[in-house]
Amino acid sequence: MSARQLWAVLALIVLCFVTVTAQSADQDTAEQWLERMIGATRTLSYEGVFVYIQGQDIEIMAITHRYREGREQQRMYSLTGPRREILVDNGHVICVFPDQHFAFELSRFDRSPFPISFPRELSKLHHGYHFELLPEERMLDRTTLKVAVRPRDDMRYGYYLWLDKETGLVLRSALVDHSGRFVEQLLFTHIVIGADIAPERLAPSQQSQAVLDTVTLQQKQPKPNDGVQPRWQASELPTGFTQVMHQRHGDGEQTPTTEQLVFSDGLATVSVFIEEFTSQPLLIGASRMDAVNTYGVVINDRYQVIAVGEVPLKTVASIAASVTPVTDP
Repeated sequence: MSARQLWAVLALIVLCFVTVTAQSADQDTAEQWLERMIGATRTLSYEGVFVYIQGQDIEIMAITHRYREGREQQRMYSLTGPRREILVDNGHVICVFPDQHFAFELSRFDRSPFPISFPRELSKLHHGYHFELLPEERMLDRTTLKVAVRPRDDMRYGYYLWLDKETGLVLRSALVDHSGRFVEQLLFTHIVIGADIAPERLAPSQQSQAVLDTVTLQQKQPKPNDGVQPRWQASELPTGFTQVMHQRHGDGEQTPTTEQLVFSDGLATVSVFIEEFTSQPLLIGASRMDAVNTYGVVINDRYQVIAVGEVPLKTVASIAASVTPVTDP
């Protein structure tokens, strides 16, 4: 081998090494920005207005978020459509619907706060997604870094996130299917970051407070282990999905017994409901509403199984079809 050939080979090796190193650095940088996003969403004070788009439905929401001396508080309320309000205080969440005179609470909340819900531990996502840093874009007259959360298979959707370069806050997000179509979007139209927010701005509206004064809050999220053993199981799950919750509703006498199993890959969630029916099953086959897919099957001509989630149709179909009894139901 001549000296010229040797240098050419060495140059090629160096080029390959630099390319691999750059790709690895991009991956690390994308993950670091997602970590920064999770921290910024929690520890910065900000207020603004965002638009939530799902199919042909558009909702406009206002949000006020305050972090001081380790305490995180947030108030989010609708500006269009039926009134609803979401109050967050250190992971405790209360949802109020004044027009329906109804409220419920979520006592367990281990994800980043609204409006973008993301797991606090990104390591939970590595089996199902990989992260990529894309070119900068301008939004609200601010520079954003665009991060792609790409699924590793066709059993889950992906995300695009536009993060404020100065603070890491999400200014826009999009849920993306495998054809590249945006099936759901969130877009801030106005935001003030670092605002000095008075505590009273986080108090519920008069209409919401009137509801909270007169109703008993209903617990809508069960404890992760309620001590009741499941009667049903999913024998096959897509890669990365695990069962994260189980609950049984009804007493089987005055109200039908419904078994609920919840599966998640850390970002996407699928709920499965199993109930005995006496006349006709509620759903056989597929149903879709915007990003939410639903699939129903019948077991032994007696039990209705319905799987629902913001995932591709094949995901809910495969999970529903794999449900089997643990013991004689």
